Amino acid sequence: MTRGFLWLMLIIPITCKALVIEPLVLEMNHQQQGQIIISNPTAQPLAVDTQVFEIDFAQEGSLLEADNALLVYPPAVLLQPGAKQSIRLIWQGAGTMDHSRSFYVRFTTPKINVVATPSTSRVDVQIDYNALIHIADKQHKPLIAITDQYVESQSLVLKVENQGSGYDSLVNYTLTDASNKPVIAQLADSVGNVFFPPMSTSHLRIPLAELESSFNFSAPLELKRTSLIKD
Repeated sequence: MTRGFLWLMLIIPITCKALVIEPLVLEMNHQQQGQIIISNPTAQPLAVDTQVFEIDFAQEGSLLEADNALLVYPPAVLLQPGAKQSIRLIWQGAGTMDHSRSFYVRFTTPKINVVATPSTSRVDVQIDYNALIHIADKQHKPLIAITDQYVESQSLVLKVENQGSGYDSLVNYTLTDASNKPVIAQLADSVGNVFFPPMSTSHLRIPLAELESSFNFSAPLELKRTSLIKD
């Protein structure tokens, strides 16, 4: 895996005229039951179907049809106007896992008619909404390290490996030099909040223009976590 999974961190709260989903990112362990609340703010009944996909980080984050490890109940629901429904997430997979696993729960609403412009014809649009679910136990810990750094195409490239069994994200880290001085205070603001799956390799590209003129490119850099990992 040669890139960061920035797209996984670009999930924002969804509130639109069709469906409201809360939360959009959920972490649970294999002994817990998770819960997502969906609601219908429209004036019409709304049918919602669900699908579960596992994210395969070894294949650049492609989505796989999930097995029955993560059960979503109920799998389909008819929401009346203004109604809310609790969707339960139940782990049915192995009691122990070598590493954390991540899933998308996709909520699909029926196709709606949208007026196409500039003509008066109509097209059918189906809207899908994804909630990101992480299954991680206490023993799943990230182990983030910079294993290489070099300059390429006016950028400082950092090869970052997560050699641990748990996931993490760049927003939890500060980039420091050998003297423990921050190089860029908010690195995630510069390159995006990259997602680090377990047992993965990512490459961060920092524009040289964002570094101080006195920056020492030969000095080793380190990613230091700004908060403790929960036990």
